[in-house]
Amino acid sequence: MGLLAVIALALAPTACGGEGGDHASHTVRGTPTPSARPTPTASPGAQIRVAGLPANYQGFAEIGPDGKVTIDLADDHFAPTVLRGAPGQRLSLTLRNTGETPHHFSTADQQLIVEVQPGMTAEGRITLPQSGNLSFFCLLHREDGMAGGFNVSGPFEAPDPKASPTPS
Repeated sequence: MGLLAVIALALAPTACGGEGGDHASHTVRGTPTPSARPTPTASPGAQIRVAGLPANYQGFAEIGPDGKVTIDLADDHFAPTVLRGAPGQRLSLTLRNTGETPHHFSTADQQLIVEVQPGMTAEGRITLPQSGNLSFFCLLHREDGMAGGFNVSGPFEAPDPKASPTPS
């Protein structure tokens, strides 16, 4: 079944704006990694496929060498939605619920399942796969497009073999 880490840390209330502001395309704490891999070109709010899942797109980010990532959990999306990292890179995640309902951050390989209450922040750690994509989603809102993915190699829309498909 694999390692399952369940963390329900509520560290501090946050405001919706916060660090980073516009999530359309940016670097997450560090210098962008040069890459020939395709990046999403959709407009914020569009629905795209990320790691094989339908996702409400809210931006792209390169993960810096320090592996520190902040992801906002809003009421219908993750921002950024697509994050590109290195094979086997260890990440330290800060998850901020900027929405008005509880949300989960769950990776398809079950490395991390975190519930974050509205206005709260949680932290967790994951390791990226050696290739392909690792999808993440909200357990409660996945079918509504609240999904995203970490891209290590290949197209960002390619299915994550560990993720179960959503109904069409």
